[in-house]
Amino acid sequence: MSGNPTYRELRALLSYPRSSRGTLTKKRLLHVFGLPLAILILGCIPVLNVMLYSGHGGPFWLLLPFCFPYILIRLLIELRRLPPPNRKRGSKMAGVSVLLYILVAFPITRWTEHSVTSWSGLPIPPGTMFKLATLPVGFLLPPYHLWMGSANQTLTSMPDDAAT
Repeated sequence: MSGNPTYRELRALLSYPRSSRGTLTKKRLLHVFGLPLAILILGCIPVLNVMLYSGHGGPFWLLLPFCFPYILIRLLIELRRLPPPNRKRGSKMAGVSVLLYILVAFPITRWTEHSVTSWSGLPIPPGTMFKLATLPVGFLLPPYHLWMGSANQTLTSMPDDAAT
């Protein structure tokens, strides 16, 4: 055996440490979800969101639609790196983490919409940022104002004598 390592040996050495190669660890998931969650959370900071989500095309308006596809592509890459016996468990973990992202993205994007609207005066229709942050999935959902508007309309359209 010569002293020169093969391509596969170099690739194995340069990839993740051997102790965590068989599972999707918290560190790997943080690498996958870190950038999209940072894009969402930075929009909640009052002065910073005026620059990042400005009305004339701030950089985060351009990055927001790529958050969910980025997550899916990175998770697929991480699943491909797993050994074949661990891929089934890893795919279940990836599915749960995607659902968790969708659940966490909704309140963060609503908070970001409120913060951007209140600081910059930019009128953002409710649910727009959530639909952009979950791009292919978000546009399959009905418009937010339709299912919230009907509940608000029934509460405000009650006669005064029926409320007492």
